Amino acid sequence: MKTDWTRLGDVAKIYVGEVFDNAPNKKYLSNEPIGPLVCRGANIDRYLLREESTQGENRYLKEELFKKGKQRAIKFEFLYKTRLGLQRGAAVDNWRRLIACIIPAGIYCFDTILLIIPKGIDIKVLLGLINSDLWEWRFRCTSTTNHVNEYELEELVIPPCLLDPNSQKSEKLRNLAERILKDPYNLARRSEQQALQPNYADSQIDVIVFQLYGLKEEEIAVVRNSLRREK
Repeated sequence: MKTDWTRLGDVAKIYVGEVFDNAPNKKYLSNEPIGPLVCRGANIDRYLLREESTQGENRYLKEELFKKGKQRAIKFEFLYKTRLGLQRGAAVDNWRRLIACIIPAGIYCFDTILLIIPKGIDIKVLLGLINSDLWEWRFRCTSTTNHVNEYELEELVIPPCLLDPNSQKSEKLRNLAERILKDPYNLARRSEQQALQPNYADSQIDVIVFQLYGLKEEEIAVVRNSLRREK
């Protein structure tokens, strides 16, 4: 990837979820639905925020008590913005390390979710980039732990044309991401065994991203083989 391009850290705020699931915060949480649900990493899937976590029981926030106890928390100013959420704990041998979806404004997240607020790139364009094969491959090249860390994402670079929301490539990526968001189960991969047709939105995003980064056919083959994909 180009070293003179803009870094993600320059056009987005990246931070961990508002609620740390630890002993000091136990008093703010309940297994009973007495307040808003706190999302965890297991609620995050590619392009999809699951209402039911795939692991663990639902936890609910005693919101007023929490706000009173955390009055000075800077993260509260971000709570009512639409954000991207990524699974923060992604095993090295998982089929995907970068798994992202949109988190609507007002939803609380545990620290098992990494949150991103774009400030210089369209949120849906960035969603497509993060979930693309190329970014997945690039992230794996340097990440050696079971965590997706802020500093690792901050260093990833973005093609200049995608910083212009009116550019042709931005509009294409945004439209494709919007298609997936309307039908995430059928238009985006859910596992490494799932084959998608070339006309599916997920596949088309990969083609555009490869073009934007100037990859040749043999380089694309390296990426796909690394991710165990033939097409």
